[in-house]
Amino acid sequence: MQLTPAEAKLSIQKIGRGYRVKIVKTDGTKIAGFINSIDADSFRINNGNAFTGFHFFTIPYADVAAVRSPFHAALKTAVETNKVIVVTGLIFLGTIVVVGIVCLAIVVF
Repeated sequence: MQLTPAEAKLSIQKIGRGYRVKIVKTDGTKIAGFINSIDADSFRINNGNAFTGFHFFTIPYADVAAVRSPFHAALKTAVETNKVIVVTGLIFLGTIVVVGIVCLAIVVF
């Protein structure tokens, strides 16, 4: 299934600058690297490093067939896990506060 330019742009924007992506272009070319910049009609990927040299590719959204980002998925999972931990912690603290108030009420009255 090939992405429309609007879907490709939305996918890239959701992933964001600095994250690793794997792009499959409409001609079958595969490019992996880090999103360097996101523009209105295209985005840039850097797939090099300081030792091999930086290689930048400007890719129009119309040329994108598929977008994958394993690190973004892992980050999303970590954020969701942290939300569950925070909510559980708040419930626990709320329970302690309620028990403390009840104990104080029993002692005072």
